[in-house]
Amino acid sequence: MSRGFSITLTGFARNWYRQLKPNSIGSFVELSRLSLTQFISGKRSRKPNIHLLTIRQGPKESLKDYIARFNEEALQVEDYDDKMVLATVFSGLKEGRFTFSIKKNPPKTLVDFIARAQKCANAEEFTNAHKSVQVTDSTGKGKRPRNEESQPTGKGSNDSTPRDRRPSRRPKGKFRSYTPL
Repeated sequence: MSRGFSITLTGFARNWYRQLKPNSIGSFVELSRLSLTQFISGKRSRKPNIHLLTIRQGPKESLKDYIARFNEEALQVEDYDDKMVLATVFSGLKEGRFTFSIKKNPPKTLVDFIARAQKCANAEEFTNAHKSVQVTDSTGKGKRPRNEESQPTGKGSNDSTPRDRRPSRRPKGKFRSYTPL
């Protein structure tokens, strides 16, 4: 097995292993000690659990973005524990309807929390999309021009016919809100 070991190595590890002097290693324990000292600097350091307490939802950050950012950070901590992660993700939430809902009925597991957060994030996105449509309508974009009174012209029009002299019933001033089409 020790002869086949070198075949399993790739890249830098294979080059390092090939440069070792023949018969310089007497046991697997010695090989593992040497390899650790050689490659310890390339090891990614994991963040401590307490790092998750520093992650807070921004004032204008959506719930969906906060959960995604928190999950990325949670995957980089040393001792991942669902209960600890649940407590820290909750502590970073900004106050609002969702936090009130969580306080009222706390989730038992991280999976339950994520499911509820996803539902709330979907509702938040829908509401924001609906508000942007209403704002677009009230600003006048997409507003249809008013039809002018049709006046008979062309063939068969009789210029001698009396026109309606009643005042028009058009409202004075501009409309402030429009019914969405």
